[in-house]
Amino acid sequence: MYEMMLDTANLAELEAGLQAWPICGVTSNPTILKKEGKIDIYEHLAKIKSLCGPKRSLHVQVISEDTEGIIKEAHDILDRVGRDTYIKIPVSAGGLPAIKALAAEGVNITATAIYSTMQGILAVLSGASYIAVYYNRMENNCTEPLQVIREIRNFIDGCGSSGTGHLGICGRCAQLNSGLQCHQVCARHGIHRRCCTRFQERL
Repeated sequence: MYEMMLDTANLAELEAGLQAWPICGVTSNPTILKKEGKIDIYEHLAKIKSLCGPKRSLHVQVISEDTEGIIKEAHDILDRVGRDTYIKIPVSAGGLPAIKALAAEGVNITATAIYSTMQGILAVLSGASYIAVYYNRMENNCTEPLQVIREIRNFIDGCGSSGTGHLGICGRCAQLNSGLQCHQVCARHGIHRRCCTRFQERL
């Protein structure tokens, strides 16, 4: 199953995209939000959440780097934006324990900044609902991204229902050449769901 998501915090872009295309959710990060100028972050995220409605997911990334700070920030996001918000957490030394702790609370987690098979496996075992693989950044680091995707997908399959079923190629960070290339990667390697970000630019 594929999922297409928009990777923007611009309200006009979101409103147009959500009305026109079969979008399943919206992702964001601090850099994207910064592009919107001087805004109240939580108020802006609440507006995005409202545009998403009850059937689309919203993924919001933390800026804290230490475990305690990530957990506190995640709780703030959940309290002020919505309890069903997906918290995006990098798979790092501070992020991984936070993913495990928050997942144990029942929080929806999107594990991000994944550059290796082991990071993906650790995210799955820690309870992440979605994992976002950074395609081109792996290529730039002389890592074979298709092999990483294949290995993570195989691990997810081996977990059965106990593991995450949502493996995404992060299109904004992946900078795939086209939506077709994204589709080919997903089809070739059996990715269950995809995050085809900045979809506006890929039609």
